[in-house]
Amino acid sequence: DYFNHILENNINLRVPLKSVDDLEQEVYEFTVAIQEAAWRSTPIIKRKLKGLNYPKEIRDKIAEKRKLRKRWHQTRAPQDKTALNRATNQLVREIKEIKKLSINKFLSELTADSSTEYSLWKATKYLKRPKLQSPALR
Repeated sequence: DYFNHILENNINLRVPLKSVDDLEQEVYEFTVAIQEAAWRSTPIIKRKLKGLNYPKEIRDKIAEKRKLRKRWHQTRAPQDKTALNRATNQLVREIKEIKKLSINKFLSELTADSSTEYSLWKATKYLKRPKLQSPALR
């Protein structure tokens, strides 16, 4: 595999080891070669953030809703509660719309050929899988 290929190219086996210093230097170079091969052959993992990748407008509306909720908690005034409810309902509608658009985009990009590793069939298998119910807490 790729790790072995890199390691074979970077290691020189015809090195005279006549002193302790030579041995220590070669052990150090061997360790560095192993680390370098491991770093090069390890794939980079892309981190996905769940729920935090909303557009700036949505994040601003979430901040505004939190401010309205804080004001309502402090005053308990009916007009503050009305403003909070309106902001909450508008935010929920916009988040649903964004989720719907992202799901439609995801589904439109799926294909059933080997170039995309049969992503359409994988998504279909996931959707057809029965939903597991969590047992009630006792």
